[in-house]
Amino acid sequence: MVLRRYVCKAKDLTPARLKAAGFPEVVRVAESVDWDKLSAWPDERLFMVGTDRWVKEEFSYELKGAV
Repeated sequence: MVLRRYVCKAKDLTPARLKAAGFPEVVRVAESVDWDKLSAWPDERLFMVGTDRWVKEEFSYELKGAV
């Protein structure tokens, strides 16, 4: 028989509670790109970070007649 120790995951343990207790190092923070802000950049700056702006054609149509 092998006995292993593990940490019980408490349901009421939240990141806010850990930060308030002074333990922010155990809170995982996920960073991501803010694409809305990035899309406002000029093309030269986009090129500097390895991306560019594309043009996309969009088509639409209207149906006429009785509904």
